[in-house]
Amino acid sequence: MLLICSGFRHNPDISSPESDRSALQDHVNHGFALLVTEISLAVVAGVFDARPGAEAALGAVLAHYVVVSRTSPGCRNIDLVASLTTPGRFLVYEKWESADHQRAHLTSAVTEEMAAAALPLLAGPPDLGLYEAVSAHDLI
Repeated sequence: MLLICSGFRHNPDISSPESDRSALQDHVNHGFALLVTEISLAVVAGVFDARPGAEAALGAVLAHYVVVSRTSPGCRNIDLVASLTTPGRFLVYEKWESADHQRAHLTSAVTEEMAAAALPLLAGPPDLGLYEAVSAHDLI
């Protein structure tokens, strides 16, 4: 559960998530409501290994992809990191608001352009995986 508070003031009319939705929306519109909502993220991780001599070029292609993709609808965050233990290995870690947002991005022009530019720079196919977000709170 994600707790979102905006200028919260106690309001006896909004005592539970089962309260009248129209009353809740009216208070949300005025910035005085406590809103509890379930957040489910779609997480994607991709490991990309550059062919020898193409490390910098692949890093540049992936960096461009990350910067442009961060403006895509439903993107919560995308990070690019380079391995310290395996030269030429990059990890792209993406968080999306929903699986639908992630799927839409996967078939977008941004992703297709990245794939076309990265393909000749790769030592082999990327290792892509879908993950479920787990918080430390969930493990307790």
